[in-house]
Parts: sequence; C-alpha cells; structure tokens
Amino acid sequence: MTPDISGLVGNIDVPITVIVGDADRVESEPVLRRELASRIRGTEFIILPGVGHLSPLEAPGELAAAITKAVSNMRQGAPRSI
Repeated sequence: MTPDISGLVGNIDVPITVIVGDADRVESEPVLRRELASRIRGTEFIILPGVGHLSPLEAPGELAAAITKAVSNMRQGAPRSI
C-alpha cells in the first residue's frame, strides 16, 4: 500500500526523532526501529504510551509535548532519547 523507501532513508543525514504510539498496529515501534534506526544514524524515539496510529486524534496534547521536547532538545544539542 505504501512505497518502499528503505533505499532512500539511508541518505538522510540530519538528526531525526520518531514519535510512535506503543499501541500502533500499522507502523509499530519495532518495525520503525528496524527500518529507520538501522539506516539513519542517530535516530531517536519518543514512545507515546497507549497511543495507536492516529496520535494527532488520540493524544494531541501528548504529541504536541513530544514535538516540543524533540525540538527543544535539538536546539540545546541535548541527547534526544526518551
């Protein structure tokens, strides 16, 4: 259903933070770790407990807080893992 981008993501050379719900059954954390973290150096993850695939609808406040924290950490040069 979605294009295979695995050959392209290795070209990403900027810090990225993946925000994923631990109840996401479409793109689960283990799959994203395998497909992204293995190809993009320095990939960090923020896990939203109890949140599925539609995090903007299911947990808008938690998602906004995760984005704010990721951006803040990038600006400060701090470690981004949560």
